[in-house]
Amino acid sequence: MYFSSLFDGRGSSRRILAPSLRLSGFFAMLFLCLGSTVLHAAPANDLCTNAMNIPAAGPFPYLTPVVDITTATTNGDPVLDPFTYPIGTATRSVWFKFIPQTAGTYGITTCSDEGTLTTVPDTVMGVYTSPSPCVGPYTLQGVLGDENCGPLGHQAAVTLELAAGTSYYIVVWKYCDPGSSGSCGSNAVQLKISPSGTVTNDTCATAKPVSLNIPVVGTTVNAKDDYRLSAPSCFTGIGQTASSAPGGDAVFRFTAPMTDTYSVRVRSYNMQQNLVLYATTSCPSTGGVFTATECIAAANRNPVSSAEELFCMPLTNGQSIYIFVDDHTANNAGSTFTLEVTRCPREVQPNDSPTNASVAYCEVEGSISPPADVDFYGLGSFPENWRVFAAIDGVSAGITDFDLRVTTTTDTLEFDHADNAITFGETSPNIAGTPLRSGPAYVVVTYNGAAASEPYRLYTVVQPPLALAAAETEPNHTPAQASLDARN
Repeated sequence: MYFSSLFDGRGSSRRILAPSLRLSGFFAMLFLCLGSTVLHAAPANDLCTNAMNIPAAGPFPYLTPVVDITTATTNGDPVLDPFTYPIGTATRSVWFKFIPQTAGTYGITTCSDEGTLTTVPDTVMGVYTSPSPCVGPYTLQGVLGDENCGPLGHQAAVTLELAAGTSYYIVVWKYCDPGSSGSCGSNAVQLKISPSGTVTNDTCATAKPVSLNIPVVGTTVNAKDDYRLSAPSCFTGIGQTASSAPGGDAVFRFTAPMTDTYSVRVRSYNMQQNLVLYATTSCPSTGGVFTATECIAAANRNPVSSAEELFCMPLTNGQSIYIFVDDHTANNAGSTFTLEVTRCPREVQPNDSPTNASVAYCEVEGSISPPADVDFYGLGSFPENWRVFAAIDGVSAGITDFDLRVTTTTDTLEFDHADNAITFGETSPNIAGTPLRSGPAYVVVTYNGAAASEPYRLYTVVQPPLALAAAETEPNHTPAQASLDARN
């Protein structure tokens, strides 16, 4: 069973219970998605040496021929982070080569909702340079494209500044998501390459709409400084640095589907820049400076983080807000990113002991405040040897150094610290399958040091004993022979 909603709101099994982590530490197992054992020739651009050429001068937007990756290999590929992409998950890669005739910003996408004929529901893409063509070492340009777009939000896109006359190698992988129905079945890949002008959602008049729990890809590359923030009082909470946000900005609009509290998070922003995120209830369509009364929340907790979050904003049914992805530095280079709006189930204070523990929803947000605060979450009462899986996603916090414990009312059964990948805050913890004793169980969140920090997201699930887990049945080396079990 996988953890749910953990890291990007997209509703696939890549999280805990619905969207699972790609951290092998969460599951202590690796999954392989294998195709047919019948041997066929690999596609022509299976290797770097025969990468499909993209015309230097287009015409743009340029669509590559569609490639069937059913029999593609990963021979000679750049090495991916094994914590984020465990061995056997990023599969069936194909190569493309682009030598731009003109320097500039280019958008490169596999996204079917942006006009490609890609049918692979989950792609990963990297753009690389190499001092020796197809020999390496390969240097990743910017960040990997992943979870950016497409019908489910899992297809890959990147926006990069490219130099004229430089050879860029574009590698597209199929991410085979274990436990997600159909993610390994479709095999068509097509790229679309477009020079970028100004950001299309650079003003409120062209703000990009955002729906609840649906990640959207964005960029501030080539964005103008249309908006600034003259509301230092908006930077409330722990560890904030007020900013006028003089950098290039992009604008989004969200309408609350019900009266509730909501969080807005931007992730995968370039860590060499200084992301600032804020929201307002109104906005001049041609740009301007916001006043304190117009700003309802702002976030600038860490100058070298890839993520910021507007934490648990109360909104009423039908209320619309503008969301600004901006930068603390004027004339910033800009960055691609992913933005998502989610509901915000929050810890209930006080919850500093087993007697007043908050309910451990699958996803809950919290704060360590004041320093030395202890947050207890009740899991319920279980028989002997049932197993707890839990994780803290602390990447949006100013300091991600959280600790996590699984306890009874009197004893600690397991402690963890600093086991996550950088995507989720590398000094944040996760716990994979702690056996419980009979009786009540809790997870406890603390901070590693005499400081306060927020926000964190806690994800938990309790599973039956290992002896009751569904076992594979052999043979199961093709999709037609996949192991099935009534216990799912």
